[in-house]
Amino acid sequence: MLLSIEVSRRFKLVSALSMVGILFIHSKFINSRWGEDFGSSLYSYVSVSLQYLISEQITRICVPLFFMISGYFFYYKYDGTLKSYYIQLQKRFKSTLIPYFLWSLSWYIIYNITKLKFLDFSDLFNSFINPIPYQFWFLQILIFCFIVSPVFFFLIKKLPKITILILLIFYFIDISSFKSEIYGFGFFYLGAYLRYFKVKLNKKLITTLISIYLLTIISGLILFILQDNEYFLYRIILHKISILSGLLFVIYYIFEGINNDRFFKNSILAMDSGFFFFLFAAHEPLLSFLKKIWIQLFSSSYSLFAFFFLPILLFISIKYVYIFLKKITPQILCFYTGNR
Repeated sequence: MLLSIEVSRRFKLVSALSMVGILFIHSKFINSRWGEDFGSSLYSYVSVSLQYLISEQITRICVPLFFMISGYFFYYKYDGTLKSYYIQLQKRFKSTLIPYFLWSLSWYIIYNITKLKFLDFSDLFNSFINPIPYQFWFLQILIFCFIVSPVFFFLIKKLPKITILILLIFYFIDISSFKSEIYGFGFFYLGAYLRYFKVKLNKKLITTLISIYLLTIISGLILFILQDNEYFLYRIILHKISILSGLLFVIYYIFEGINNDRFFKNSILAMDSGFFFFLFAAHEPLLSFLKKIWIQLFSSSYSLFAFFFLPILLFISIKYVYIFLKKITPQILCFYTGNR
């Protein structure tokens, strides 16, 4: 099965938009998704509410999307044989594992230099287990998914729908927290499922899903503003429903949507996949550092301007650094981006 040009472009566009969404997840100045000090002014009230709406609701679909896309393309040429498993692991060794260690090492060295500390081998080893770029938890779970991929393949071939149902039950039962592993395994499996089975979504169902998505987003925001602990479980359930409904809509768009080639070509998002991995690996802890500087300079944690300005500034800055490195050290950059 070969992807059409249109579907391939939609995958790229969705991936690019998801990476931008992750920037805004990390750009928020609010402390928690479950409780927040709204401040005493109307501005701070609006700022906290809008940051919550964007960073804790709308963009929270981005990470599940990346797991799903990773699962889809891992199984794109996987047939369950030992040879196929070896080929896929070999590819992911270059595209994921090597960049993971290179970035973890680089950030560890940079961190120690800024702290004027000597390199310590025990700390260095720990930096590979608990890397300074905290977003690398995604790569850790993804690597584990690659390793156990034959198990997912068996379940897809023997118990596809039952496995989806079980994962869905676990997804909703875990209402006390958001387990990264459940997100990773479940959405990676969903991507694999999409590779082998076509999900039938008609326009009427999509309209319903969009309505559910908007309703859960608005309801979640209202409950957040109310700040009542009695609504805690309702907020989590609404949040999870919004992710699933939004995800199904994106799936429909990828496989059935209109061609957005012109939009993609003429936008700032028209960069190769290597750039977006570079952005993923480089944006933290840089973004957190910029936020700390901003708070110290302006003594405000409610800055709505900074919430939008800092990720845009970082995106543009990293883009030009990437272009510069691609010109002077293309081979080294290939190692850092997994040869994407």
